[in-house]
Amino acid sequence: MVKKNYSGGNNKSNAYKDNNYSIKKIDIPLSKKYSDIKSIYLEDGIAYNYAKKMVKIAPSQLRKVLDQIKSSSSMIKQNPGKFEDARNNLYFLVPITAYNTGRNKQINFLYEFVYQHINEKSLARADDIFILDQLFTSIIAYHKYIKEMGEK
Repeated sequence: MVKKNYSGGNNKSNAYKDNNYSIKKIDIPLSKKYSDIKSIYLEDGIAYNYAKKMVKIAPSQLRKVLDQIKSSSSMIKQNPGKFEDARNNLYFLVPITAYNTGRNKQINFLYEFVYQHINEKSLARADDIFILDQLFTSIIAYHKYIKEMGEK
């Protein structure tokens, strides 16, 4: 079993690390990072590539994350003043996906996605939550397509 090291304490690193790789948190608003729409949503774009990496993850695991993201997005649409509550709702996904990854190593890439995309800098305003919603919805759509087509 590979033991994960998480930065914390006085260490200034924003990386999730083990012996083989390092995943950095997104440190700019998602609305800036994902400003080129066609590179995100079109086939062979970012959403498609994430879906290919998540192909072994059960759709039910992805739906749990999507439901939480949709809940946060809806919260803001209904009441724009609820941004902080919506963002806090998303923060809860980080420990939940970590726990689930501990139980099932096949969903590791889902945790990595959540870890990378959900933090104070990446979710700086409501538009960032809407982008996360669109991105993850697209990932699930492509995930379904890839699974149905038998692509790996």
